[in-house]
Amino acid sequence: MSTRIVRFKVWLAGSSLLFCGQFTGGALIAQTLPSSAADQPPVVSAPVGASGEPSTDAQRSRILDERRLIESRFAEDEKACYRRFAVTDCLTQKRRERRENIADLRRQEVLLNLADARARGSEQIARRERSVSTEALQQDAVRLAEEQATQQKRLQLMDERIAARQKALEQEAENTRQQMNRESQKRQEDAQREARRSEEAANQQAYEQRQLAAQRKAQERLRRQSEVKP
Repeated sequence: MSTRIVRFKVWLAGSSLLFCGQFTGGALIAQTLPSSAADQPPVVSAPVGASGEPSTDAQRSRILDERRLIESRFAEDEKACYRRFAVTDCLTQKRRERRENIADLRRQEVLLNLADARARGSEQIARRERSVSTEALQQDAVRLAEEQATQQKRLQLMDERIAARQKALEQEAENTRQQMNRESQKRQEDAQREARRSEEAANQQAYEQRQLAAQRKAQERLRRQSEVKP
């Protein structure tokens, strides 16, 4: 396995953990083929991101640059082969090296694409979870508002019933007070009438007694006068 692939797989593992830490799917597995012992193209350094690992765009740019270097070196090696005596063997060897180098880059691209796909899938899951969480919160808020409105309406109806009952009790108490006043006034009037009747009866009896006494006196005087005459 070439040093370039090892370094790339180390970066890929770090990127997968960084972007897909919450993603618990199957591990990303890649099978690498043995590379030739021939000279490998120089590795182009990729810019390092904030996490300490090259970014995905930087890795793609590096792969593109290495492919260009491979093609450029192969063109030079092909020209050199035509200047040799064993042209066919030379071309076969250089073409095999080119295929292996291109295959290495292709495997890196495949792994990079898989890492991107996993990162996008993880981001979609995260967005879906955020959306579900937001929707759940919104539903809870709506449900809470409805419950509060229902409770407020119940309290309002209860207050109205209490006020109506209190008003009815107050009216009942007022009616009772007025009835008691009317009964008390009637008793007073009855007592006054009874007192007047008693007084009138007493006066009438006294008058009759005076009349009777006067009549008796008159009769007694007449009797005496008649006894005095010869």
